[in-house]
Amino acid sequence: MARSLVRSIVVAADADSVWSHIGAFDGLGTWHPSVPPAELEGDPTQVGSIRTFSVDGRVVAREELVAHDPEARSYSYEVLDPMLPIRDYVATLAVTPQADNKSEIRWTARYEAEDDAVATVEQIFGDGVYVAGLQAVQEHFA
Repeated sequence: MARSLVRSIVVAADADSVWSHIGAFDGLGTWHPSVPPAELEGDPTQVGSIRTFSVDGRVVAREELVAHDPEARSYSYEVLDPMLPIRDYVATLAVTPQADNKSEIRWTARYEAEDDAVATVEQIFGDGVYVAGLQAVQEHFA
């Protein structure tokens, strides 16, 4: 069944500054407190590049860049070989300008999963990864 996951936060900085901080596909580990640095296969600005995250020499995640639009301040990636019972997980990280020189960061995903997997996805990806990262960016610009 098709599912969606959405987390967002407003940051006290202009969209270009926020995008400069978080917009590199190969840079997630530099600003996210819980994500290790990625090893990259290919050009991080080109669709088809793959980032791999390892912990203690064991690959824990592989993701392929499926869309990249720096002018719109967004990129999308597909989770390859997910460790959870999900399929076709495609996430998007996007920054949009808001009033008063602020920005909204939206981290969203669409995926296929049975009902019993949704709570786990919400907890692991939604709260553990997305919220933790968004809060780190908000604190960076506070």
